[in-house]
Amino acid sequence: MKKFHILVLVLLYMTSCTGDNHIDITQKRNNEIDVSDMIEEFSLEDVLIGSDVGVTVTDNKLIITDYKSVDKIIHAFSIPCGRYLGAFGDYGPGPYEVGIPGETNVYVDSEDGREKGIVFNFAQNSVLRFDIDSSLYVTDYRPERLKPLGDKVFPDYYKHINDTLGFAEKIILGPDGNGFSQSIGRYNMMSGELTDFAPEEAIEGNYSSFDILPELDMLVEAGQRVDIIKIYDLDGNVKKRIKGPNYRPEPKGGKAYFSDVCFTDKYILCVYSGENWNGGSLGKKIVVLDLDGNYLATLDTKRKIRNVAYHSPSSTLYISFPSDEMQVGMLYLDDILEGKIDEMKNKSHLDESLTDKRDYVSDTESIRFLRADNMAMIDRLVCDTIDIYEGYETTCPPNTKIIPRYFKQPGFSDTLRIKSIKTSHEFLRLNLLVKYFTPGMITSGEICFDENIPEGYFNGSVEIVFDNPEVKAVLPVEGYIRHIKMND
Repeated sequence: MKKFHILVLVLLYMTSCTGDNHIDITQKRNNEIDVSDMIEEFSLEDVLIGSDVGVTVTDNKLIITDYKSVDKIIHAFSIPCGRYLGAFGDYGPGPYEVGIPGETNVYVDSEDGREKGIVFNFAQNSVLRFDIDSSLYVTDYRPERLKPLGDKVFPDYYKHINDTLGFAEKIILGPDGNGFSQSIGRYNMMSGELTDFAPEEAIEGNYSSFDILPELDMLVEAGQRVDIIKIYDLDGNVKKRIKGPNYRPEPKGGKAYFSDVCFTDKYILCVYSGENWNGGSLGKKIVVLDLDGNYLATLDTKRKIRNVAYHSPSSTLYISFPSDEMQVGMLYLDDILEGKIDEMKNKSHLDESLTDKRDYVSDTESIRFLRADNMAMIDRLVCDTIDIYEGYETTCPPNTKIIPRYFKQPGFSDTLRIKSIKTSHEFLRLNLLVKYFTPGMITSGEICFDENIPEGYFNGSVEIVFDNPEVKAVLPVEGYIRHIKMND
């Protein structure tokens, strides 16, 4: 039987501190992991979307901004099931249209609980606020126009906290429109006021990317022209200045460093280039820090990255690539960053030519099912909407997605007898048609739900325990549940 091969991360703290207050840190980054084969393509179905896109997420939607579209600019997909929901944001010169879109920032309104999207329109210097569901489903919906942008000083890359407080890149155009300076500012989208955030920390000639984590009172800034990462509280007090191996106090040498940065609930993810600024400003690697700024790993995607967005419910990193080959990809961070990584994956210590000669074995088997079209090893089952009819047991629908991962063939042929099957919830069950697994003839099974399952997003698991050897296979199951009453 094939074994599931997971990468787990050795937490290597390659950090040295200078100064009594431990604010200024010089950091080595030498734990590199090739994740290029672990990136799964997010299917855009038959939706025509250009090669220059940005991604952002809500709890149940992936929002894709097509920066060069001459039709609808913003597209929405449900996640994790991947169903296309529609598009909004008309291209054009009108008062409710968008000519040159900035990044779409999405948030949940604290007053009405609805998802809203903020779009800067640099063609008309306008700010539009969309109610996302209304934009998708209401004919002739018009967004709300907010305070217009300034001509010489204006925000970009907005991050929302509330209607009167957000953060943005503060752009100041030079004389006669020649050149510009950039720093982080506080932005009031209702009044249009844009003030400095931490002006004493600004590096002249350096551009930067940033993200916020309001729950932990954190802001992270990563230099585009200087190899430095700074962690602040939201009052502008610097907590860490993390200087990389190529740090200089001012931009020199024409090098590009960090092109995007993103918080997760556990990590700081910084997209890293290290190449020449002209032609190499977009990074291919992701430097991973913990929330204290300690270095953990560098993930090499081997593709230029436009931007990244993290979906916390599924621990999935969505990545946009400026490419026609793969426009949006998915990387499952927990598979890579939790636990221990096999030493064969550490390129800095072992000859890369040896890595394919080692079988990777974990204490958790994947589950292999025989389907009508092929045999598939799976370790995550994602369902679209599951209709629960009153009085009837329901199985996952035919459009359930089987998501394969990365496996090695250990080369043994033992039959695996099943000792027990456990489920996370009483209303979830796995029905197996054959009570053993073997490499040549694999069982088939049904994931079943009964009518006691609550409506809404569901996240559970099925566990199979084998008795020879005593190992277990855990299959996460997720989807959306909808109850339908039968007519009399």
